[in-house]
Amino acid sequence: MKRLFLLFSICLSIATSAQKTFKVPDFEKIKQDISDSNSIHYYPIVLERFLSGGDGLTLAHYYNFYYGYRYQERYSPYGMSKHREAINKLLDKKKKSEKDNKKLIALLEEQLRDNPIKIMHSYLLALTYQDLGDEELAKKWFNNTYGLADAILLTGDGLSLETAIWVLHTSEEYDLIPYLGYKFGGEQALVNNCDRMKLQKNEDELEHLYFNVSVLFESFNLD
Repeated sequence: MKRLFLLFSICLSIATSAQKTFKVPDFEKIKQDISDSNSIHYYPIVLERFLSGGDGLTLAHYYNFYYGYRYQERYSPYGMSKHREAINKLLDKKKKSEKDNKKLIALLEEQLRDNPIKIMHSYLLALTYQDLGDEELAKKWFNNTYGLADAILLTGDGLSLETAIWVLHTSEEYDLIPYLGYKFGGEQALVNNCDRMKLQKNEDELEHLYFNVSVLFESFNLD
């Protein structure tokens, strides 16, 4: 588990670019785009491409794919990974055999079919392929990981309530904090429609990051 976020820190220059205009999700438009079979964002097609390694997917694809998951039948804002214990047991092994890695890949791929926007699962899949020496598939799943993370970061910088980062699950908050180069400080508070996440002491002297969780509450009222 110690190296889970090793490569996240490499991407800081991408994730923390000096962006001033953010792309707050227009969910009605996203819903239309992902439901239109003639659209490049048609969800079943993009899902298939994502699960095959994401070849040719752009940041716009990842953006609509992530936020469009809100309208998929399997979306559950507080859903738990059904193979969580089995995955953690394998990850906790100090030295995994080839058999362990292949089992881990099977579990992660099944989890991603259920919840394809789970950033950590994409990242773990990339690491596992890397452990097996399959650099081609590792690269594809690293790209999927960064594509999802960077798409989410189009929505805000997390520095204030007004520029909070929009997420569909609270787990993305814990994934994005280290992606941005910080460590979670152990305290979370709900402020209006945002989670305020305390950070450990850092060079930027940043105390909190804000994540907009409106969708988590609104999802209970979806048709």
